[in-house]
Amino acid sequence: MQKRPVKVTFVAAEILVIGILNLISGLLLFISANSVAERFLSPVAGEAPQEFQQLVTRTFTAVGAGTLVMGIIIILVGIYMLRGANWARWVCAIMSVVFISNGVQGFLNWFLTKSVESSILTSILFLGLGIINLYILVIDKESVAFFKEK
Repeated sequence: MQKRPVKVTFVAAEILVIGILNLISGLLLFISANSVAERFLSPVAGEAPQEFQQLVTRTFTAVGAGTLVMGIIIILVGIYMLRGANWARWVCAIMSVVFISNGVQGFLNWFLTKSVESSILTSILFLGLGIINLYILVIDKESVAFFKEK
């Protein structure tokens, strides 16, 4: 049995952290959907129809529940990455492509608008981690061999 490469452990730990953050943020949004909706609607509180206010609350609840479920799935993917599951490697590779596209989109948004809200550091982080993860999961011979052996 081949020992798990440190690079694979790094990627799996990163995925686990992302999953835990998704789980926590989804749980918080799910629990506090009413107050988040009230705060969201505060500029138009007296003008928005009751049905619209309920729709906004249900939307925040659904987004919270979806984020919570995604957090659980991402955590499971991270656990199976540590165990050497090849399907988890490919799910993480797809997630890395999403990281890269988010990084490129954020970088272009910052470059075109020079907006303070668009953090260039966050974009560089997403872009860099996505490229590193993709290299480790798809190109690095030691890491690929670890998954092929399982």
